[in-house]
Amino acid sequence: MTSINLGSEILSPTPNEAPGHKRVQRRASAPELAKLITLPSSNDNYAVGNIIRLQLPHTSQDSKTPRVVQAEIVKVFSPFTMAPVMVVRIHKATLDLEGDFVLKVYDRRYTNEAREDYHFEEWSTELDLHFESRRWNKDVVKYFLKLMAHDSLFYDLQDEEEDEEGSEVEEDEEDEGEAKAYGEVFLHAFCLKMYRAELEVYRRARQHSLDGIDIPRFISSVRIPYAYTSKHCPVSSSNIKGTPGILLQYIPGFPLMDLYASPSPRPSRSTWQPLIDSAVRIANTLSQTLETRNIDCNPRNTVVHWDPLAEKWECKLIDFGHCQFRKENMSEWEWRRFQSTVDEDAAMGREMEIFLTERKGGGYVYTRSQYQEELDRDFRRDD
Repeated sequence: MTSINLGSEILSPTPNEAPGHKRVQRRASAPELAKLITLPSSNDNYAVGNIIRLQLPHTSQDSKTPRVVQAEIVKVFSPFTMAPVMVVRIHKATLDLEGDFVLKVYDRRYTNEAREDYHFEEWSTELDLHFESRRWNKDVVKYFLKLMAHDSLFYDLQDEEEDEEGSEVEEDEEDEGEAKAYGEVFLHAFCLKMYRAELEVYRRARQHSLDGIDIPRFISSVRIPYAYTSKHCPVSSSNIKGTPGILLQYIPGFPLMDLYASPSPRPSRSTWQPLIDSAVRIANTLSQTLETRNIDCNPRNTVVHWDPLAEKWECKLIDFGHCQFRKENMSEWEWRRFQSTVDEDAAMGREMEIFLTERKGGGYVYTRSQYQEELDRDFRRDD
């Protein structure tokens, strides 16, 4: 399948006057610092009221100038866990971009949950110093390429390297700065994998006419360009990439777990069964039709909203950065066995049944899908 064309020029930097950025002067004794961006060390970088610059892909192969829009942050979904998510307001009628959109940014500085899980330090400018001073080291580049070549989002090479290098790994880890740099490289690859997975899900959903129906409508991939300056590396000739992100349709709503606690008006108890059934159906549709396996399928990653045209409450699924896809050489049996290791059906339906039973004494009865029952029979065993 043809991947989404992100274009090459969207990676070009923009002038250093971009809001929230400062100039960084390159020193002859540390040329790698020419590529270091001095940025705020808190969530202020993605705060309500900030203006951020977004670069969009080219409209044609002949175009050499990136399309740039300015977006105002009007709402932030905090706290940030894996990626900053916010609502931005854009006024660019010439690009058919007017109104509010969801912007999801794959910024390693804000991968707070992954940092905690892997015992990495909270992001700081010191960490970026270690990262930038070593990022082009051949061993670091090799490590990054291995991470990107592996399907698993959480693959970190640790066991493999210990087996291959033995005591040498222990000696290398004595260099605290090097260990910190490798941690940032891991998180950089982690973010890129999530970004590519989400793009692929939305690309496949559009092919199957599910885009805007079962999931929010995909608007565009974007880059938030880095801003920097150096007498040895002028902006006009540099090739520093920005932070990747995606623009999506903004659907005001709330997750399934807030069915009974959402702001009024809220869905009546009689609507809970069809709403949750819809979420389970969508999870199975994406899994089978798009040939994905979503290890992060759960009621939190949903949006319940009122559809004024249909005059009823509806549900859409969101957050697909943890998806894995069927490989071209996978047989049907191999793929079904791979899918059977993640029970997306129960992760959505069974979880909501238990959740509502504990808090509201019921309100939903989970019924297992036929496809999952077949996977149970062929690959799963009851405890």
